[in-house]
Amino acid sequence: MNNNKIEATIKYYKLCTKLKDTIRKGPTIWNAKRDRIESVAEHIWGHKCLLYLYTISLSIN
Repeated sequence: MNNNKIEATIKYYKLCTKLKDTIRKGPTIWNAKRDRIESVAEHIWGHKCLLYLYTISLSIN
């Protein structure tokens, strides 16, 4: 892997780690009544888990 690719990978990783601290704006815009509003990273993780389970269910049938 060349230096440019390594630097780009590290830059992308740093950008992604910021998502852990970025609160989703939709629930605050819509005045959702929740004890805790999830971060963007948590929201993405939940969708990835659902997609994984969905793909598994497709391969079982």
